[in-house]
Amino acid sequence: STSTPNADTGLEFTNNSNRFWSHLSPDGQSIFFDFPENILLGKFEYKIGDRVVESPAIGKKVFPAKANLIFFPNAKFLAHPQYFKFFRADDLYGLCIVDNRLGDDFAILKEEVMRFTDEELVYVSNLENLKSLTVSGLKISDRGLRFVENLEQLKTLRVAHTNVTVDGLKRLRCLSSLEALEIDDIADVSAVIDVLSNNYSLKYLSLAGTGLIDSDVKKLTHLKDLIFLNISFNPNLTDKAISYLVVLRNLKFIDAAECPITPQSIKYFRQMNLARPPKLSLRAWSLAEIESLSSNIKTEG
Repeated sequence: STSTPNADTGLEFTNNSNRFWSHLSPDGQSIFFDFPENILLGKFEYKIGDRVVESPAIGKKVFPAKANLIFFPNAKFLAHPQYFKFFRADDLYGLCIVDNRLGDDFAILKEEVMRFTDEELVYVSNLENLKSLTVSGLKISDRGLRFVENLEQLKTLRVAHTNVTVDGLKRLRCLSSLEALEIDDIADVSAVIDVLSNNYSLKYLSLAGTGLIDSDVKKLTHLKDLIFLNISFNPNLTDKAISYLVVLRNLKFIDAAECPITPQSIKYFRQMNLARPPKLSLRAWSLAEIESLSSNIKTEG
């Protein structure tokens, strides 16, 4: 196949007879990517055991076929979101569109990230086997979310600090099977919590600044596999919310910063299996009460 330069960026792409960047090795053990040699498009991350491996998206690359590849596009890529079409439906495990430097001028990258709106999200819809999607902080609304609501294999969704609403979230087919959900600053999430009553696989849940009340937290007590819970910046929560969490025996991390949690909650934290003390705002606590919090909580390790 032949390559033709893109007039806007100078990127070279193969012609339509071989329009995808990737191909499998004959034995199926490796996946090869043929990115442009002249322009960095972002980076990949994947894990080997507990070690995170990073690799720039430029030139010829080879990865284990079973690697869960997470792609972080940079400014040059985001300026032309149609380039997502050069990925096969199952090339990527995860896509993370956030502010990160990736060797670019940070201001330029931030500008391109903020330009990524509903219209651009349509290009992500072909990644049908995507397991993880992060678009937090972008100008995404329910309109854009419609383009990805058919990504039924999603296990991780981060849409914090966007213009997405409860109505948009409720339409997602993956909501009842997600393992991680981050929807900080989305208002009136009670309806989403009701939908989550059909989810028994959530391990990570972030609901900071979502207007929670104690009864909302009570509705989360069926999430027996929950490990991490962020309920920070919800000023209407009380110690009663903490009391409901005692039944979650796998819960290891709690963030309740900027919630009016009092020393009366210590007796509830004492009954949990936390890996570290909870994150709380302790300005109104006495030194003795703070010491009691640390000394009375059973933590692992």
